[in-house]
Amino acid sequence: MLDRTTKTPCIKIMEDWHKGRKNYSVWLAKINSKELLELADIITGELFQTVKIIKVNQPHITIFVSGFVVDKKKYDDDVSLDSLSESISKLSKLKLDTSKLKVTGINYNEHVIYFSLDILGDSISKLREVFSSVSREVIFNRYFPHITIGHYASNVPLSMISSVLDKYKVLPLPIEVQVEEVECVWFDALTPAMEGIGICKGEFITIAKRSIG
Repeated sequence: MLDRTTKTPCIKIMEDWHKGRKNYSVWLAKINSKELLELADIITGELFQTVKIIKVNQPHITIFVSGFVVDKKKYDDDVSLDSLSESISKLSKLKLDTSKLKVTGINYNEHVIYFSLDILGDSISKLREVFSSVSREVIFNRYFPHITIGHYASNVPLSMISSVLDKYKVLPLPIEVQVEEVECVWFDALTPAMEGIGICKGEFITIAKRSIG
């Protein structure tokens, strides 16, 4: 049986996705836990000896994916400025209690390395309900809360990734992380993180934010 390999999207895949549109709007919560960020640095640093990694400079949990910001909707993954404004308005009136994430392990698939987690409290589910009431989410399957720490920029057998990460199966976990703010950000969908690789650079600007708790 052949070993599956990591997958790195080409520029053509990225171009087919953005179709010339620049601003990709996402609601997220930044991760500021020093303990978790240091652990992410250690893991991606060690993986880099095995596979070329594009590190996520600002780890976060995605709460809701709104889509490409446009004046007039044309594609299924477009969102209007009016819809975003309505979401921001509803967010300002929402009562949100303190929320935490419980990081339960390090995991991977063919595309990324990520921390798996459980959500404590109901603030994130409330946020998703509000945003869903305004516009349809751009989602490929079901909502899967996680924290991506790196993308692959070269192809290697997944067994090599597994051999590196196995030592981290026994981590000082769970680590609880406070969710401090929810932000509406726009990612630059046109600029690749690396020449010839169809992964966004990961830089974004914050359009709106709201404290939690």
